[in-house]
Amino acid sequence: MNEHVTNLLAEQLITLPFVTKAAGVIQLLKLPKTDGKAQIVPVVKGVFRKDGYTEICENDDPYLDVLPNSAETGIIYFEDLGAKRKNINNYISQITGRLKLVAWFDFKKIGGTITLTDLQQAVLATLANYQIPSSSYISSAVLEVEAIDPKRPDPFDKFGLDESNVQYITHPFDYFSLTIYYVANVSSMCVPEIELNPETC
Repeated sequence: MNEHVTNLLAEQLITLPFVTKAAGVIQLLKLPKTDGKAQIVPVVKGVFRKDGYTEICENDDPYLDVLPNSAETGIIYFEDLGAKRKNINNYISQITGRLKLVAWFDFKKIGGTITLTDLQQAVLATLANYQIPSSSYISSAVLEVEAIDPKRPDPFDKFGLDESNVQYITHPFDYFSLTIYYVANVSSMCVPEIELNPETC
């Protein structure tokens, strides 16, 4: 469910003018380095762009990394903090989940007098105005921002960034993260409609 919710949120957040890449839940990929050590990279199977969803088939690599880089103005992705399911009755189950939203920005490309607080407020307002849509199995859902996370620990610390990546998390680049909580009521009886649609690369 967390992946479903984050993809919906990423699709909304890509509409913000300062976001050029938005993605759902990341996975951690270990890449070997020449010195024998491994670098951990946050990756996703697809990202949202202004012109629509970028599928795996458009890339040679089945995973896309979402590390800060010079090509982007703003990147938003999510970390999965877990979910729980509880039966309310024979027909309805309740799923509660927590997510960490990580947002990074290149202020050289944003320009003007815009601050990190301004961007944070725009993201918070987008989340506050968003309602998770009902579907064949989600009868209702609500989400709220539980906390604006402190700057330390840095959300990028866990990746052991090398020099080529570290340069993108100090001035004129900046970031913030939020903890999001949601509650969704889902049907225990309805089997969601699943139609196979194989990728043709």
